[in-house]
Amino acid sequence: MQSTSQLSSQPANIHKTDTQKAGVQKNCAQKIGTQKKHLIPITPRPDFAMVRGEGHYLYDDQGKAYLDLIQGWAVNTLGHSPQIIQQTLAEQAGLLVNPGPAFYNQPMLSLAQKLCENSVFDQVFFANSGAEANEGAIKLARKWGQKHKQGAFNIITFNHAFHGRTLATMSACGKAAFESLFEPKVSGFTKVDYNDLIATEQAINPNTVAIMLELVQGEGGVIPADPEFIKGLEQLCHQHNLLLIVDEVQTGIGRTGSLFAYQHYGIKPHMMTLGKGLGGGVPISALLVDESVSCFDYGDQGGTYNGNPLMCAVSDAVLSEVLKPEFLDQMNTSSDYLKQSLEQLSAEFGLGTVRGKGLLLALDTGSVSAPDIVAKALEHGLLLNAPRPDTLRFMPALTFGQKEIDKAMSILKRVLSQVLNQTPAAGLQAYEPQAIDLKTTDLHPEDLEPFLAVSKDIDWQQPEILQLAKQLAEGTDNKTEIAKKCFEYVRDQIKHSWDFQLNPVTCKASDVLKHGTGYCYAKSHLLAALLRANAIPAGLCYQRLTISHQQPPFCLHGLNAVYLEQCGWYRLDARGNRVEQLDLGKEGVDAQFCPPKEQLAYSIVTEGEADLPGVYPEPLPQVIYALETYDTVQMVAENLPDIELAEAGFEE
Repeated sequence: MQSTSQLSSQPANIHKTDTQKAGVQKNCAQKIGTQKKHLIPITPRPDFAMVRGEGHYLYDDQGKAYLDLIQGWAVNTLGHSPQIIQQTLAEQAGLLVNPGPAFYNQPMLSLAQKLCENSVFDQVFFANSGAEANEGAIKLARKWGQKHKQGAFNIITFNHAFHGRTLATMSACGKAAFESLFEPKVSGFTKVDYNDLIATEQAINPNTVAIMLELVQGEGGVIPADPEFIKGLEQLCHQHNLLLIVDEVQTGIGRTGSLFAYQHYGIKPHMMTLGKGLGGGVPISALLVDESVSCFDYGDQGGTYNGNPLMCAVSDAVLSEVLKPEFLDQMNTSSDYLKQSLEQLSAEFGLGTVRGKGLLLALDTGSVSAPDIVAKALEHGLLLNAPRPDTLRFMPALTFGQKEIDKAMSILKRVLSQVLNQTPAAGLQAYEPQAIDLKTTDLHPEDLEPFLAVSKDIDWQQPEILQLAKQLAEGTDNKTEIAKKCFEYVRDQIKHSWDFQLNPVTCKASDVLKHGTGYCYAKSHLLAALLRANAIPAGLCYQRLTISHQQPPFCLHGLNAVYLEQCGWYRLDARGNRVEQLDLGKEGVDAQFCPPKEQLAYSIVTEGEADLPGVYPEPLPQVIYALETYDTVQMVAENLPDIELAEAGFEE
């Protein structure tokens, strides 16, 4: 299973923008310390700035990548800076940005029609934030009460609910932290327990005009409403002539697996509010209503930017993507996989249940501090949210796929091990290689995980590979010794023949086993397969090889990243293509394995990365791009971008 859309994962132009990006990062790092004092502090923030986003990743001013499972609090429906939003913004900005709210504009009309045609509602009012849309719903309910229910004004809401931070919406919230703030708040709200139908019915009185609720309480800990409770609320509204208002600011636009969450329950609300995912990253919200309750008089409701064509055009484009055939089916497949992965993780570490709908899920962490997990995950490049002390919330882009889920779970497993100060019970045996297509270029050299599986053709499960791996491991269960034997086999038994020049990108381990190859990266594929078959995590990375800083490099150097339990992450490689003549009578690979840790090559993430003068790491996405774009090694070498030592994290 791949990501459900390529819209959110298009790579940047790697040849064109690396220098510009480095400049932006350096500039940001220098300025943030002095500039942040000019912002009113409203929330604690780490001392770095995010400077760009691509698909499922954010990048800070130091170039560090973060796998983002927050996405602006369920805002970025298609991920960070998808091409469709970039294109729509540019096209609409060239036509019309802001005619003012006194005129119709085409994006406004088109979006309103599309929302109504795909819901049970008839009319739309556009706003800028979820709180503003909810404020509009509160005003309309009271206006309707004045006109049709003898001035009824009271709205029943629920404990732990969140509806926004304007004065009225804070008054409607059920957050205990809001109770004492900004008194006197707006009166006219009665709060009862969520999923308690009896308490709700008992709260109804002649002044009650509406019931307002989230169908999944997000800030409350990702608590879905019980189907019987929602059906009961609808019946109470019919019985007592009340309006039913659903706040879908967080759950709308596919987040829970259907276009709108109310569709899961088979009900017909009188009003629905949208926000967050509606704009896919730009500020827009909406109040949708049944025509029978639409009773604003001119001047009752409005706003300078409401229905702004720039925002409506983007929202229309995002909605069109979500409405495409199979989009939500694929998203629900990802939801099932994420839920199963979280349940497995919970079982492994003794945590609690997984709850939620679609790609709005939560993991109960029990006695383990969720904020501590979030803080440690940040250090490891994973962005999570803890709405409650015992709850982790997951709200990635709707294009989140198995590849991203596997990586997120791998990081989270490492984080939980550190937070709990324990090793996962399954240890190395739990390792399962990840299938990543080489055409995927959203891999990040600062993270070791992508090195585990840069080729889908490391076919370690083939019978002949498994049989050979078993033979090599015979007589020992020491992982270091097994790694040594696997390396020695590849070194000594696979001939250095140029008669079978296998494609180093697409070759299979079985092909190397049958034919041999002079391509060091193809041999590395085989070594990775043998190691994996022995439950030793292993993958590939690539380097550009230079001798004594001379350019251009004369070859690419393939090597293996290997995890040895006693030593951590290390490299096994053929010690480089040396210039001197070898026994082969030509320049070739001096394949020597040095068992002691100190001679095994060097730790992957230290400046000891170079085992020859002038060998520096090449950012993996650039290498993959070059390998797929150019026909020969020479062309690949000539078209790799130059990188400075400082950029690569090394010093002279």
